[in-house]
Amino acid sequence: LDVTDPDAMAGDDHGPYPVLLWEFDHPKLGESWSEPVITRVKVRASGGTGDFCGPDDGDGDCREQWVAIFAGGYEETANPNSVAFEDDPTDPAWTDRSRAIFMVAIDTGEVLASIEYDSTGTDGPAEMLYALPSTPAVLDLDFDGFADLVYVGDLGGQLWKWDIRNVGIDSAGDDRIDNWTSGVFFRTPPAAVSGGALHYRSLFDPPSASFVNGALTLAFGTGERAELSYAGDPGATENNRFYAVIVSQPTGALAFPGTLTDADLTDVTYIDSDPDPSDSGFYFTAVDGEKFVGSPIIFAGYVIASSYQPATGNNPCGASGNAYLYAFRIRDAQGLREDPTATPMERRRFALGGGLPSAPRVSLAPDSENDEIY
Repeated sequence: LDVTDPDAMAGDDHGPYPVLLWEFDHPKLGESWSEPVITRVKVRASGGTGDFCGPDDGDGDCREQWVAIFAGGYEETANPNSVAFEDDPTDPAWTDRSRAIFMVAIDTGEVLASIEYDSTGTDGPAEMLYALPSTPAVLDLDFDGFADLVYVGDLGGQLWKWDIRNVGIDSAGDDRIDNWTSGVFFRTPPAAVSGGALHYRSLFDPPSASFVNGALTLAFGTGERAELSYAGDPGATENNRFYAVIVSQPTGALAFPGTLTDADLTDVTYIDSDPDPSDSGFYFTAVDGEKFVGSPIIFAGYVIASSYQPATGNNPCGASGNAYLYAFRIRDAQGLREDPTATPMERRRFALGGGLPSAPRVSLAPDSENDEIY
């Protein structure tokens, strides 16, 4: 919506108020669960125009472009934990909807760049088989005001990475930037549950990011936002997990050395902290049915996250089930609670009461003794 001039009349450049600039529809867009992130990127300008992307630092002919970045959204048949899931593109029930990540120009709504499922793997990744309802995490690593990285998870337990740091170039002449690389940065495998089916640890919320001793580190949890009442399978190991994963090379030629998995991390569920300085991070496992909800935050070196454990047979939107708050150091998983008699998980987790918790927020007071977590 154009809200430049609230008093503009019909016939004016910005009237009548408000003016609909554009609306976006696409064959690969599902239910729009993914909130757009408004940011700016660098794109190649016409020859001889100069570097207009901040400081003249060797970008060449370059102009800034304000964009909105969002994922494909939700689609029931693209949720691998749904009975309606369909992973065979030749089946009539198959749809491409929700299997994409978009970047659109904020002034026109035109697609500037995208990552879209392609069964052949030629024009897009063939492994983008699952819905992407999460809001993307968009990072500016060098604080120059331009986006460098995009991370967004899918319902199959895959965390996608998109390196958009370089000046965007349309080398094919199709009005799409094609020199930004992408791939699956992290994948957590599914686990077998009763009856031989597979249950996937789905990523519904964006990761939070922080520099830890100079290394970019992502914090994120898994859950069943589309089925909050899922109580887990006591005889299976499909329990949700929370991850802190180190990015060894955020951007550039070495940005995609391979896909990390749980095996590259240290399981700290039953230990106080991560003892392995050479690993790629750590994870811990939640109890049956517990799911991480909302995006975590990182404050003063601590990850703060909320979770929900449903009560069997009750409405998850009512004051039923159990709400928890987690607080632990991002560098090694050491819990915030100082209680030598508590288990490692008890030192990380605080009971909030009944009902579904919101995402956490921190209130920073002038007097640091009055800082609070909500």
